[in-house]
Amino acid sequence: MILREHVPLSSLTTLKVGGLVRFVVECMNESDVREALTFAHAQNLPWSVLGEGSNVLASDEGYDGVLLLMRVPGCAFEETEGSVLVTVGAGVPWDEFVTLCVERGLWGVENLAGIPGTTGASPVQNIGAYGTEACDSIVEVRVLNTETEEVEHIANNDCAFGYRESRFKHDKTLIILSVVFRLET
Repeated sequence: MILREHVPLSSLTTLKVGGLVRFVVECMNESDVREALTFAHAQNLPWSVLGEGSNVLASDEGYDGVLLLMRVPGCAFEETEGSVLVTVGAGVPWDEFVTLCVERGLWGVENLAGIPGTTGASPVQNIGAYGTEACDSIVEVRVLNTETEEVEHIANNDCAFGYRESRFKHDKTLIILSVVFRLET
């Protein structure tokens, strides 16, 4: 777990605004996320999650809490009958994931190229463009439930996807660790 103190939010958002955040934890895996939450509870501080900080308008007053920067890496490809399942870490930049898929001749997310943010943020907003939405290819979302402290695999049908909508937008007890996509060859 990489912990930094008094980090300018302006350095963590694409809009380059925002005051100091008390603590920033770079989360490279599930263990880091758990340690960051334990640290926040021990310090009696609130916590929040941030990917690349795209389209985030941070307050100049800063954030007196623990900010979990999702940096979970990795893309694993599993061929199935007629398609490929791709498990992507929440910290993988979205456009890098799309480019990798296109380079491998996989189809389903190519219309979503150029959208800023991380793959872990894609189901939150159910990103979309040119008649395609993330939910069209998402099989499941792997999350850490902060109330039960259990890892859950939430199937597409249980994500409450809608136009720029999902359950993850409203249920702040779920921290996205990875997303599984089904893509065509």
